Amino acid sequence: MTWDLGETRGTVAVRMPDHEVALALLERTGPMAVSSANLSGLPAATEASEADGMLGDSVEVVLDAGPSPKGEASTMLDVRASQPRLLRLGAVSVAALNEVIQPLGATVVERTYDEG
Repeated sequence: MTWDLGETRGTVAVRMPDHEVALALLERTGPMAVSSANLSGLPAATEASEADGMLGDSVEVVLDAGPSPKGEASTMLDVRASQPRLLRLGAVSVAALNEVIQPLGATVVERTYDEG
């Protein structure tokens, strides 16, 4: 099977939702290739109407399960190298990430703005 993911510049983001409706949908469908609920550089949409307003006709379906209970952006890591690099701090803390990956010999270090 091949998926048309559009222009990815050689990378893709893998997300794991923390919402019972999204998890129930994935339980039925398996993995899905979907966009974020916001445009790059804009705040995360916390309601379906906000996502629909940003994404409009570029998506086929918007799942409305009510307002996002947390309203926080995803934590994003670049894991192409042996040491993960923090791209965006969000709902999952650096301490929580390190608790999982330090036994594997890796450590996430918070990125500073000077690093670009």
